[in-house]
Amino acid sequence: MLQKVKVNMLELNPFNMEGEDNFLLTSGNEANWNTMTCDNGSMGKHWGLPVFTVGVTRNSYTRSFLENYDNFTICFMPPQYDKVLEYCGNITGRGFDKRLGMGINPYIIENGFIGFEEASLIFCCSKLYSNEVVENKFFPARMRDEIYPTGDFHTLYTGIIREVYCNE
Repeated sequence: MLQKVKVNMLELNPFNMEGEDNFLLTSGNEANWNTMTCDNGSMGKHWGLPVFTVGVTRNSYTRSFLENYDNFTICFMPPQYDKVLEYCGNITGRGFDKRLGMGINPYIIENGFIGFEEASLIFCCSKLYSNEVVENKFFPARMRDEIYPTGDFHTLYTGIIREVYCNE
């Protein structure tokens, strides 16, 4: 059962999270939302606030939800849900309701956040800041070519962590 916990009470190693470092990123509202598997993220404090920053490529369908809604969630899934992470990483949701084949249960959290009942850890975030990754700002430039061989750069979304839920 999901239990609300205070963000400053969490004891975790962000370099050793469940799901082999992948998580579900979800944005939207109860009637219209999309989720995707993501492996680009960081958490900590910025501007004196607890934050989670996530990178989403420009052609991602979920990006349109992040642009149009104020909230997003980060859901870390236990290892037995690796197939869900694989499914959500391979199916875009554009032109198809991928919620039908996910095999997990949406969990509507107070204030309109959307998580999943099966998640081991949920970060509920409100957008604070976004920024496009800029091609000429990589040092050294060869890293840019390794990370973005097709030029599909990320938009970074930083959200204030408003609530955290753990499955116990």
